[in-house]
Amino acid sequence: MSVSEVECITLDGHTKKFRNDRLILRPAAYALIVHNDKLLLLKMRHTGKYHLPGGGIKIGERMEETLKREAQEETGIEIDLVRFAHFEEVFFYYDPSDRAYHGLHFYFIWTKWGLVLLF
Repeated sequence: MSVSEVECITLDGHTKKFRNDRLILRPAAYALIVHNDKLLLLKMRHTGKYHLPGGGIKIGERMEETLKREAQEETGIEIDLVRFAHFEEVFFYYDPSDRAYHGLHFYFIWTKWGLVLLF
């Protein structure tokens, strides 16, 4: 039986083929935190790239719990009311650990008042 490969995006935006049987399934939740019509982004130390607050969902943890925990850990902001915004499936390669992931990314919107208009 042959093993298939999938193209994964790398931290520098290139692609790298990785065997399907070596992929790690990683569901994650990310918060779009909006305040005064501005979106909060975090800058990664090792790459200088910007990303949304959020991260991997622990086994047995609800997505809303993940969002609250990650937002608190990464920004110090305590969020409460969130609204689902988007889902994205990604395959990515994390160079520092030489691991590839099949990411299931769920995005949620949070504002102080729980209201935001998207066009």
